[in-house]
Amino acid sequence: MKDLFITRPVKISRDAKSLKIDEGNFKKIPVSLIRSVYIFGNAELNNSARNLLLEYSRPIYLFSSKGEFRGIIHNAKLKSNYKNRILQYKNIDNLDIAKFIVKKKIETIEHYTKRSLNRYKEKLESAEKLNEILGVEGSCSRYMFEKIKKELEKAGIEFKGREFRPVKDRVNSLLSFTYSLYYMFLHTVILEEGFDPYIGFLHKKRGTHMAFVSDVMEGYRVYLSAFVVKILKRGIMKDEDFKDGIFLNYEGKKKFISYYLDFIKILDNYYFLEEIKTKLNAHL
Repeated sequence: MKDLFITRPVKISRDAKSLKIDEGNFKKIPVSLIRSVYIFGNAELNNSARNLLLEYSRPIYLFSSKGEFRGIIHNAKLKSNYKNRILQYKNIDNLDIAKFIVKKKIETIEHYTKRSLNRYKEKLESAEKLNEILGVEGSCSRYMFEKIKKELEKAGIEFKGREFRPVKDRVNSLLSFTYSLYYMFLHTVILEEGFDPYIGFLHKKRGTHMAFVSDVMEGYRVYLSAFVVKILKRGIMKDEDFKDGIFLNYEGKKKFISYYLDFIKILDNYYFLEEIKTKLNAHL
């Protein structure tokens, strides 16, 4: 099964057990081939198409035309094997799990920046409160963005630092877009594995924030960031791919997503979730 990305304002309806996409001509995709659907902007998904996706437990992720995440439509079914959710609930205040997540991120930052962060690992080990653990994570993340800044400067691209509320430049726009895409992908995987996406250990739920998805994201954030840097340094995305010079337009999204899908094929999409599961089992 594959994820279906809708980046243009098309009309989507149901034809038996397939989605029918009207973009001047008709394209039919069997629901059995779809894992999840990502809709950007003003595409029209009618009720019968939505119900077909919900019937087969295919989540629908909604984004603005700028790529900002807006919401999820999915059915109320969770996997019947609730063992993983019980593990989460029992370990909800276990700082060892939060430390494990941050340690994994530090290791990926070390690999990317080619510098030792042992002193932060020591601080992490001795941390007694969640805020201390978050402080270590934040300090180490700065090294990642310093590396990104230097790499982009070599290509003549200015990057002042991570800003996303609001996004003010092309680099941050692509970082946020990539993070959002993978966040939604992990949400699907986490549901399939029977975990509760809202019960986190490092991140804590606020509003509609899926804290556990963010926890798992930390094992991949460096790789996702490096992917954006590579795309920018190679000059793959052109000025005509952006609206207002910052956000991807329809054609830009289609182009970027094609590279993104090739990129995530090389990631082991389950390894960090499996490692967290092993860690949770060790604390039974």
